[in-house]
Amino acid sequence: MGCWHFGESLFSAFSRKQKRARCALSHGRKQCLGDKCRLCSLFTPLGAAKRGDNKRDWSYCLCCLLALSTHFVRLLLPLRHFSEHNIAPSARTFQQGSKVQNEMGLLLGYETSRWRKLRWQSFAQIYHHSLPTWRAAAPSSGLVLQTLFTYAPHHREQWSLRYRLTSKQQTIPQHAPLLQWVMRQSLRLQHQYSSGAWMWQTNLDGAMTRQQVSSTPHFGAMLSLRLRYAPQSAWHASAFVGVFSTERFDARLFVYQPQLPSTGAFPSFYGTGCSGVAVASWTPSRAWSLSARLALTQHWNRPFTSSASRSAVDPTLSFQGGLWLRHRF
Repeated sequence: MGCWHFGESLFSAFSRKQKRARCALSHGRKQCLGDKCRLCSLFTPLGAAKRGDNKRDWSYCLCCLLALSTHFVRLLLPLRHFSEHNIAPSARTFQQGSKVQNEMGLLLGYETSRWRKLRWQSFAQIYHHSLPTWRAAAPSSGLVLQTLFTYAPHHREQWSLRYRLTSKQQTIPQHAPLLQWVMRQSLRLQHQYSSGAWMWQTNLDGAMTRQQVSSTPHFGAMLSLRLRYAPQSAWHASAFVGVFSTERFDARLFVYQPQLPSTGAFPSFYGTGCSGVAVASWTPSRAWSLSARLALTQHWNRPFTSSASRSAVDPTLSFQGGLWLRHRF
């Protein structure tokens, strides 16, 4: 098994923060686009390749970054091929974990901060799975389009609007291996404001899904509020509250909820209900740390999750509690 990389020498004289510019669109990090940025006005090829035990198992990814300082524009063009039986060499670049395989794809990213307070990021991605996956019982393809506008009138306040379209092939329930195209569109309006130790974020999410075998669209919406209080003391707290309503499981919505340290999750919400989370952390010293989490979710009705189950679930109230204690020796 072997692995090869090229293009790293172009960044050897730069700092680690500047090296991350080659995947800025994938990770959403802020990068310098000023005239003094040494990465501007460069066409930078990057790549990695890996061969498995079988000589036919090859994985590679190629990435080209074009930054134009005069127009405040940055383009990113990654091409990837993950073999059927070999783990990809640089899957983390595309935010898909470290064990991605059985995929070929092309992504074109665009970013501009030409305006002083407005930033625009977009990307288009196409991909193909040459072997069946857990969602498709036959070789399948997909398409992803996303655009994001971020407006920051000042350093304490930020508005963002994101639109995302996903279209992919999935197995028709009870008719495998026949496939159908499933399209999902989502829109998010977000407002964030911080003042001293306080930060609050309001999200308004909407989603629409449509299947190829059914012309009826299904909708979902959610309004959520997230608070954070982090004073210059040994403790801090976070809270979340949201109300949601979706017609079925396919139109479910995802949103971040405060979690215990060293954990993260984007739970899904479908049906009609509300949810609330509270997290408090206390760090009396560098050696000890204590955190507690309480979560409540009330469902007034939950639609069926598949074609095999057509009955709705009765109203339920779920409770979750967690305690996290750490001692550093």
